[in-house]
Amino acid sequence: MIEIDGKRFNASWISGLTQTADIINGEGSGRLQGTNAMYLEYSGTFFNHSGELHRDRNCTDEEWANLFLVLANPINKHKFKFAFGEDNIIEQDVYVSQVIRTLSKIDRDGENKWEPVYKLTLPAVNMAWVPNGNIKGVK
Repeated sequence: MIEIDGKRFNASWISGLTQTADIINGEGSGRLQGTNAMYLEYSGTFFNHSGELHRDRNCTDEEWANLFLVLANPINKHKFKFAFGEDNIIEQDVYVSQVIRTLSKIDRDGENKWEPVYKLTLPAVNMAWVPNGNIKGVK
């Protein structure tokens, strides 16, 4: 079961959830004159996610279809919880940049049947870690 914006859905991350730590540098970063050594003025780190969300056995067709609409709704952010480290979670605001679903068949009644997996790309809205600070949202 996952939770999006405080609402629970009968779906789970299957193996393959990817977490990237994208480290952003400030405008003062660049090669130094004379030595050409790299100087980095760190702004902070974004933890971004992508992966496959799998439909749980107790998820109804209606709930599965509604979850797609929740994910495809063009809003600025959703609150998600992700695995983080050995046994922690990180709760953060993300936006959905892509959700992919695959049509498996159209039955005799003309009803669409979708595969039980949605592929998602979820970039972080805000930096979770700034220089000399703690990681925000880890529990």
